[in-house]
Amino acid sequence: MENTKKVPILRFPEFSGDWEKRTIENEIDFLSGYPFDGKDITEDKNGKNLMRGINITEGYIRHNKDIDKYYLGKIESLQKYLLKENDLVIGMDGSKVGKNSALIRKNDVDTLLVQRVARLRAKKYSSIEFIYQHIISNKFHSYVDKVNTSSGIPHISAKQIKEFEISFPTFPEQQKIADFLTQIDNKINQLSQKKQLLERYKKGVMQQIFSQEIRFTDDDGREFPEWEETSLGKIAKVNPKSSFLPDEFIYIDLESVEKGVLLKETTIFRNEAPSRAQRVLDKGDILFQMVRPYQRNNLFFNKDGSYVASTGYAQIRTNENAQFIYQALQLNSFVDEVMNRCTGTSYPAINSSELAIISIIIPCLKEQTKIANFLTALDEKIALVEKQLHGTKQYKKGLLQQLFV
Repeated sequence: MENTKKVPILRFPEFSGDWEKRTIENEIDFLSGYPFDGKDITEDKNGKNLMRGINITEGYIRHNKDIDKYYLGKIESLQKYLLKENDLVIGMDGSKVGKNSALIRKNDVDTLLVQRVARLRAKKYSSIEFIYQHIISNKFHSYVDKVNTSSGIPHISAKQIKEFEISFPTFPEQQKIADFLTQIDNKINQLSQKKQLLERYKKGVMQQIFSQEIRFTDDDGREFPEWEETSLGKIAKVNPKSSFLPDEFIYIDLESVEKGVLLKETTIFRNEAPSRAQRVLDKGDILFQMVRPYQRNNLFFNKDGSYVASTGYAQIRTNENAQFIYQALQLNSFVDEVMNRCTGTSYPAINSSELAIISIIIPCLKEQTKIANFLTALDEKIALVEKQLHGTKQYKKGLLQQLFV
């Protein structure tokens, strides 16, 4: 049944009157990008910046030396393709079609719009920020999934974008809603940037620690002994023999973990357990995904209670500092070696015997503990920001359901 609501649940008190549902076509000036010839596109920064689909991600414009391209030709005939501040750009194809959209800010003014990127510019009595909030919503994403019928690369056409329907209030109410939601977006962006900076810092300091450019000292300031090379199997049991399954337990499958975080906890009874539920966990175990390319979706298990993991994980149990070993297993050098040893076609994976013989360089136990405490403190800061970020996103999601018709 069609939604008959004419006004939202939550509304600013100074506004009244029904909202009008219509397509966005008459609210915007729409333009598709220019089909530049590949030979005219260069990495020479003396050229004019190009706004390509690859530059647009979910909510912002990204730049780096690997993706930025430029145009060295004359632009007199291309003036209409120059972007202005607050233009809305949408990537029209790719795996995240419909999700890659952003507003143009001052840094990207006068960038040239490239083919397969849409530019939406608000007309006089429409708020582009109000339209943008709908474009980044699940409503638009679902709409794109429905109208995208491409059997190859996912694509959305200019016609399909223009036919997207929104319920519009008056222009002042559009602006009020957009300003309010933009404040929340700014908070989300600040938290996202803080998380990225912390992750970048941790990555850099890990490289220095594990290359031994940075060394810790004992409590009296004395140097610890030199690190020693060994194999994982010599310092840890890989897939130790498990005890019998508990009558009731929480099952950790391959979808339960992402980058060190346990996303969900599913309670299962033993008589209903899937055949892969075999790794009965002890506190301090490490779970390492065996299937390529998911070797970064690992977990340091530090919970009380009955938990059982899928055989898609290697269960690693060590008498060394388990948190240090967990951090060492995240290193690019270790993960690259794991992926090189994966076998199989549909789901290449490493077996436990191959995992056990991979080399690992470790310090003495006391230095392991100092390193683990330092890196774990960073992980806790990242997790706190991630929790704040998730909470703010959920808050906004709830608001959208009440502020829009």
